[in-house]
Amino acid sequence: MRESYMPKYYTLDYIPEYRKQYIDIRLQWFVKTYELKNGDWPLDCVSLLKRMKKTQKIPFTYGCVQLPNKYDALTEYVHSQDVYIMQININKAKYPFEHSKDRRLNFTVAHEIGHIVLEHLLIPRSLKSGIELSIEEHEANEFAGRLLMPEKMLCSCNYYSIDTVAQYFIVSRSALWKRLNNMKRLDLLNSRKIQACSRCGNTRFSIFARFCGICGQPISNRLSGIRRVYYPEVYPMDQCKRVTSCPRCNNDLRRNVYDKCSICGTHIFNFCSSFFGGNADECSYANPSNCRFCEMCGRPTYFFEKGLLKPWQEADDFCYVAESSEEYIEN
Repeated sequence: MRESYMPKYYTLDYIPEYRKQYIDIRLQWFVKTYELKNGDWPLDCVSLLKRMKKTQKIPFTYGCVQLPNKYDALTEYVHSQDVYIMQININKAKYPFEHSKDRRLNFTVAHEIGHIVLEHLLIPRSLKSGIELSIEEHEANEFAGRLLMPEKMLCSCNYYSIDTVAQYFIVSRSALWKRLNNMKRLDLLNSRKIQACSRCGNTRFSIFARFCGICGQPISNRLSGIRRVYYPEVYPMDQCKRVTSCPRCNNDLRRNVYDKCSICGTHIFNFCSSFFGGNADECSYANPSNCRFCEMCGRPTYFFEKGLLKPWQEADDFCYVAESSEEYIEN
């Protein structure tokens, strides 16, 4: 059995326990403040910097300047203006990410954001001891790792190789390895692979599905996704694919004999939206209740078109992969 971590490279012991809890609290605050959703990952920190600068929820600005080659980025807090200023080395700010050094920059920017969010910069470096500065560096690294590579996501990934997963999360190979080591989950590198949509991470498909019901992407040859996301059935259905309660008014439909809710008129089947076009040749497939797109033709479903389902990018409450049921198979 392979080791779950290598103690020699484990860095969390350098961070006091109460500071680990503080990192969690501040990270949760940051994610909530900037309204980061499921679809925002993998995080491109340049987009995140633009959001921070635009909203000014933290007094902040940034720019690309000439810095010594040993620096990817530097951040300071200007007390007189009450603003954080991040300087990014113009020689290392190549976007989009194409090479390992660019993925490293993404982590570096997240590290600098960590210094801001953890309030390291409010006290000048000159007033701190070497040990204190070292702890702050470990804390900023841990913040960056948790921000870019949330534990829940890493635990549900397909690890075709450490390089492919690192590339997906826009981090270097070493950053991903260190994150897994600090999680004591190096065993994930050898975990079982599950077929998943390469766009949204959906792992559940009906037997005859041609398109991903969550994002609408054709599924032929595109089930090698890194992320594995379980999108729950928002509205319970019976074996005939009829919802058991109305998704609009919550009327109990278990004894309903019609194809519509008797109170509000909402259809009880999540048909392909083209079914209502009046053309006999159009798709009439009844989809599972969590499908935003028809599994047969890729068009929007009735529930999604009527606003009864959120876009998949906004499905915050995704959870671990569930075993396939009789209705679903792993393609």
